[in-house]
Amino acid sequence: MEVLLRAADVLRSLIDAASRDGEPPERWQDTIEELDRARGLQEPDRKVATPALPGTPQEAEYAIQFDPEPELFRLGLDPFLVLRDLAQLGSLTAEADLSRLPALDALDAETCHLGWKLRLKTAEAVEQIHDAFAFVEDVARISIKPVQAAVAAGTTPPP
Repeated sequence: MEVLLRAADVLRSLIDAASRDGEPPERWQDTIEELDRARGLQEPDRKVATPALPGTPQEAEYAIQFDPEPELFRLGLDPFLVLRDLAQLGSLTAEADLSRLPALDALDAETCHLGWKLRLKTAEAVEQIHDAFAFVEDVARISIKPVQAAVAAGTTPPP
């Protein structure tokens, strides 16, 4: 009974390690070998006894262009919430696009004048990135491209 309880603890630790990209617990193979001996195996059956840790998702980098329409603020939407959600997905760098910014005397506080060039490194699926734009997708121009595809096409993605 003790072996089964230890095996359950080891299994829980293996799952936790895999979900956090961590290291498996020390000496987890010893518990598996002990289970094999309890099953009556003289030599541990390595094909069955060595579980593969689930693969960790591959991290990818995306070039994102986010250009909200001028009326974004008047609709009660906040582009910084989108940036916050993207930052929670991985490592985000942002560069403000000031090309639509008018002179100070023509500035309207209720008009969105900025856009953003973003780079996101994440292990999340591209659908998660699209989800971050769910509330603004109808009032913004959004482009999400894997960096490798942009480089392969001979163009340099934005920083």
